[in-house]
Amino acid sequence: MTDHQPGDIANGHILTAAGWLPLRRLPLGSPGPYYAGDLLDSNAYTGSEWVYVPVEEAAKVPRADGTAPIAGVPNPAPRRSRSCLVPLAIGAAVLVVLAIIGGVIGASDSNDTSATTQPTPTPTTKAKPTKRKSPKPSPSTDPLAQADKEAIRNGYAKVGEGLYARVGNADTNEFTTTWPVTIATALGCSNGLYVQGAITDPSGAVVASTNGTLLSLPAGKVGIVKLTTMSSDQRLTVTIDKVNCY
Repeated sequence: MTDHQPGDIANGHILTAAGWLPLRRLPLGSPGPYYAGDLLDSNAYTGSEWVYVPVEEAAKVPRADGTAPIAGVPNPAPRRSRSCLVPLAIGAAVLVVLAIIGGVIGASDSNDTSATTQPTPTPTTKAKPTKRKSPKPSPSTDPLAQADKEAIRNGYAKVGEGLYARVGNADTNEFTTTWPVTIATALGCSNGLYVQGAITDPSGAVVASTNGTLLSLPAGKVGIVKLTTMSSDQRLTVTIDKVNCY
């Protein structure tokens, strides 16, 4: 009878302190922990040490997926290492998270459904307000119309909107002739006033032009602009042809 010692290999089994145990092939690179009977590459674990397994004996051990059993030796179920359990744990955690998210989405969908089932209020059509046209002032109440009448009654000629002019008597000396032009305004010319006149002879022909200015003229006030021509002919007259109010 042959004497056997722990670490002996025979027919896909290894002798350990607990007796003969079938070898279980582990995937290459398994991190452990290791148990008696574990076969990693060409080495087997007795529970206390690793021993070399001859090639012919290692060939009798089923592969890591449990295939190719040896006749007369039960096919041990492959043992999963910790590295195999990690993906399973991660997958289970992912399923739990997806279930929670699905519950939240389902709850929000039910809330949205209840919200959409509420009756939609019918929009009310607001009537557009009608614009009221302001009545135009009558000549008796229009301030500018009254100013026009008052200016004409006092000998002024209307030369613009709320703007009136009256030419005074000429003042002639041996070199020039000057006409004082009185300007009245109902609206005011705060930025200046420009007056231009045409000089005509007795036949009505325009022989010269002249102009004058005022720095400003407040509303309701009168100002005098002097128009001068370089002639002492007393037969000349001046006609106002432009008044600009600024």
